[in-house]
Amino acid sequence: MVTELIDKKRSLAAQEEIVRKLQRELEAAQKVTLANRMLVSRLQSKTKLAKERIGDKQLAASNFEEELLRAKSIISAVKRKMHIAGDAGSGRNSPQVESSASVSNENQKFSITSSTAQEIKNSLDVKLNQLSSLTKLENREKRKLEGASESSSEETVSIRYC
Repeated sequence: MVTELIDKKRSLAAQEEIVRKLQRELEAAQKVTLANRMLVSRLQSKTKLAKERIGDKQLAASNFEEELLRAKSIISAVKRKMHIAGDAGSGRNSPQVESSASVSNENQKFSITSSTAQEIKNSLDVKLNQLSSLTKLENREKRKLEGASESSSEETVSIRYC
């Protein structure tokens, strides 16, 4: 009977040790879960911020494209007016040529010197460069965003239970 009691005590001690080990593993798993939740939360906030930045950059790019189209149409109109004025001045008779009175009237409304044309061209070049850089930044942000979502699954911490 004494040996049975000793065996039961040993068995109880072994069971208590197993319980303590499982409690430590549970605490470790809870810590890992908390760390993973914090990581997911951080990644979600970074994703939201990146999406907002991309949206802002897309809006800016769209605005630049609209300005570029407007500027191109202005330049095209100026070239047509200059071409028409040149043809009218050379004495050519063409069905496309307006009367010289209407051309001079139009030129008074809308006259562009070569320096103004150069300024418009320089402005367009600057806007194209800005649009190009914004597009590059947008692509970079998209790649970062895609990389962050792929790496989040790799960064998830896991514990192997012994």
